[in-house]
Amino acid sequence: METLPALLTVAGSYAGYLLALRRVRVYRGRKAGPSLELLRRYDHVALAGELSPVRAADDTTATGPRLVPVPSGPVGTLPAIWAEAPWSFAAPTRLAAAREELLLGLPAEAAAQAAGQGAPPEAVRSLFTWAFLHRLFGGELAMAREIAEALRTLDPGAGSLVHRLLARLEAVRAEVEPGATEAAAAAGLEHLRRGAVRGLPAPPAEAGLVAHFEVLRLTLWELEWRELAVRRQLRRAQARHPQAPVLHLVRAHLAAVLGDGPGAADHLARALYYARGDAFYARPVAASPYLARVRPALVAEARGLLDGARQQGGGESIG
Repeated sequence: METLPALLTVAGSYAGYLLALRRVRVYRGRKAGPSLELLRRYDHVALAGELSPVRAADDTTATGPRLVPVPSGPVGTLPAIWAEAPWSFAAPTRLAAAREELLLGLPAEAAAQAAGQGAPPEAVRSLFTWAFLHRLFGGELAMAREIAEALRTLDPGAGSLVHRLLARLEAVRAEVEPGATEAAAAAGLEHLRRGAVRGLPAPPAEAGLVAHFEVLRLTLWELEWRELAVRRQLRRAQARHPQAPVLHLVRAHLAAVLGDGPGAADHLARALYYARGDAFYARPVAASPYLARVRPALVAEARGLLDGARQQGGGESIG
C-alpha cells in the first residue's frame, strides 16, 4: 500500500512531463509552420451566401437602375444573391421608404416605416438582412449591429435570423478589431447556439464557424479539451458536407495551431481542390513561405489561380 502514493506521484510527474513536452512541440511547430494570421480568416462570402433562403422567401422586385454599389472590402465582395436584391435598385415594389432610412443609417426609423407599411415579414427580413450585409461587407460593424437589433425589435419572430446575423458580425470582428478575438469568438458561439433551429442542420460555412470560433480560443493551456471539442464538431460537419472547402480550411487552421505543419498543408490542398478556383482559398497557400518550401507545386497552383482571378477583374481581393 505504501508504494501506491509513490506510483501515483511518478505517474503524475510523467503525465506532466508529456503535457509540457507537447506544448513545447506545439510552440515550435507554430513558429515553423503556416502563418496563423492567414489561416484565421474565414470565408465570409460563403456565410453571406448561406443566407440566400431569406432572400428566396421574398417575392419583392424592383425597376430602374442600380442605386447602391456592391460593397467590397477586407472580408470580400458581397455575393450576387444579395448584391442583385431589389433593394439595390431605384424602385423596389415594397418598403422603399424603409430602404431609404436604412441607407441614411437610421435603422430605428426604418423599422418604424416598415411597421407602418404592412409588408410581409419575409420582405422585412430580406430588406434588413440586405442592409446588414451591405454594412458588414463595407466594414461598418457598428451600423450592422444596429440594423440587426432593429430587426429584432421590429419582428420578434426573426430572433433566430438575428442571432445568425450577429454571429457573422462577430466572425468579422474577431479578424479586424485588435484584441477582440477572444470576446468576439465567445459572443459568436453564443449567437450560433441561440440561433440554431432544432432538427435543422446548419449549412457548411455556418457549421464550420462553430469550430472556427473554438480554434480562435485555443491556447497552449487548453489544448487537449478544446482540441477534442473542435475535432468532434468538424467530424459532425464533414459527415454532412465532406467536400465543403471551408471545413478543410478550418481543419488546416486547427492543425497549424497544434503545430502540425504537414497536416495543415494537406488540408489546405484539399480546401483548394474543393474550392474549384475560388481565390479566397488560394491566398493563404500562395502567401505562405512554409508551403513554398514544403509544397512548391501547391503554391505554384495557388499563385496561378490568383493571377487568373486578377486578369478577370480583381477576384484576388476576395478574402
